[in-house]
Amino acid sequence: MKSLTIVGLGNRGLLYGRSLVETGLFRVDHVFDLDRTRTRNHFPTATHHEKDFTKSKKLTDVVIIASPDYTHYLYAQHAIQLGYDILLEKPIGMNLDDIQALKEAMKGKQINTAVPYVLRYSPHFKKLKELIDQGKIGEIVNMQYNENVGYFHQAHSYVRGNWRNHNLSAPYLLAKSSHDLDMISFLTGQQIKTIKSFSSNHYFNKENFNPKTMANRCVDCPQKDRCIFSATTLYKGAGENLIGHSKDLITWYSQHEEYGRCVWNCDCDMPDHHVSIIELENGVHATLNISGFTNDISRTIKVMGTKGEMKMSLLDPEIILHQFSKEPIVIRIESVEGGHGGADTLFLQELARCFYNNEKFSPSIEEAIPSHEVGLS
Repeated sequence: MKSLTIVGLGNRGLLYGRSLVETGLFRVDHVFDLDRTRTRNHFPTATHHEKDFTKSKKLTDVVIIASPDYTHYLYAQHAIQLGYDILLEKPIGMNLDDIQALKEAMKGKQINTAVPYVLRYSPHFKKLKELIDQGKIGEIVNMQYNENVGYFHQAHSYVRGNWRNHNLSAPYLLAKSSHDLDMISFLTGQQIKTIKSFSSNHYFNKENFNPKTMANRCVDCPQKDRCIFSATTLYKGAGENLIGHSKDLITWYSQHEEYGRCVWNCDCDMPDHHVSIIELENGVHATLNISGFTNDISRTIKVMGTKGEMKMSLLDPEIILHQFSKEPIVIRIESVEGGHGGADTLFLQELARCFYNNEKFSPSIEEAIPSHEVGLS
């Protein structure tokens, strides 16, 4: 059995840790987190304050780094120097200097690393890649790739939450869609040559806050029963299931003050939508449209080639293949339980196998660097 250290026990750190333990191949020996009480509730193990990780010696075989974005680079450098095998949550750095420094740090290191670009393990994307490689639509000419962030996710994470401003998070394109940039390259087999982007915080800004008719906190706002983004209603039903917090919302607000704020009066400087036009090395073009103004949290893709087109939504268990002059074909996708359409499950199964058997995992830190460079360019 191999031993684990977890740095950052948020949603992803907890998912990764629990999933690896459930294989029976790993155990959690140490957890570094800002909330040591939360740590003890999940793992009866040695607990430490998160910031003490950089002072620690090597404690286990593997370290999972799933702390806030702005800490990833610092903790990764420490883990690399100590010789850990590393699961490093994206983004792997906040700027190009961080990325270049990690590239240098990894040279000559005989360690196994992984970055959770889980979409590579998605049953949908794996089948789409297979059909492309089989030439079902001829040569790819262009691609429309939509990341539908969802109004709930946008408000919770990118307006009120941990990714709301550049002091806490990497830029929106990198923080939200580095694995989508990677997927565009993965599907086409080509690196991105050029990217041009447009974005803004069009809606969730203080220009739309009216102090005469609104309040700083949702519980005090006269609009709370009519506002779709009010924290008094947003975190009921599906919202509670997604974030897993207590149904005693008033208590929760008092403990997590940032999530009870008006979405138009937060310290948010992140875009609420982002559009990129991309050229790949072989001349193929793609658009990447990221929007917080969608009902569903999903991805929809349309790939167009010289002999046909394919359409796919991660919410539907199928790919529509329409070869020119022929009737469309519906290709069913096998259902797998887990986040990102089953991709989380399959990613973690392969991670456990590779890390336990000391086999190289893909994508590694080195393989994630090109998409980060594009996302920061």
